[in-house]
Amino acid sequence: MLSRRPRLTVETILAWAETYRQYTGRRPNGHSEAVPEMDEETWAAIDTALVHGYRGLRGGLSLTELLNRHWGDMLRSDKPSLSVEQIFAWARAYYQRNGKWPTADSGVVEESTEETWKKINNALREGFRGLPGEDSLSRLLRRHRG
Repeated sequence: MLSRRPRLTVETILAWAETYRQYTGRRPNGHSEAVPEMDEETWAAIDTALVHGYRGLRGGLSLTELLNRHWGDMLRSDKPSLSVEQIFAWARAYYQRNGKWPTADSGVVEESTEETWKKINNALREGFRGLPGEDSLSRLLRRHRG
């Protein structure tokens, strides 16, 4: 017998996301571990339902995009937007100084007074500061260092 997954609402997803954030200190994304409130629910399944319009949802938005829209005011900061080009330029300068590429644990970005590689990695993962999300510093560097 096929089991039918329950319908979802944006309100339920946002409540689960807030609980997840309180438990972990991070926003969920399509790769996050299971939703604490439901044993058989995953963030990947929720992301798929949001994107494709399954389970009673409209479709067309990823989980990251949904959270950005609904938590945008809460997540807005005085920090300027970041671009992939700027991050890679800083990474290239780091490489020239150190002979290796930066990681999320590489500390302060010397070319910027307030940036750290960890903050940049978090912005890439979560979609903060003008970045699309669901990425990482290591993936960005693999794609761009040729």
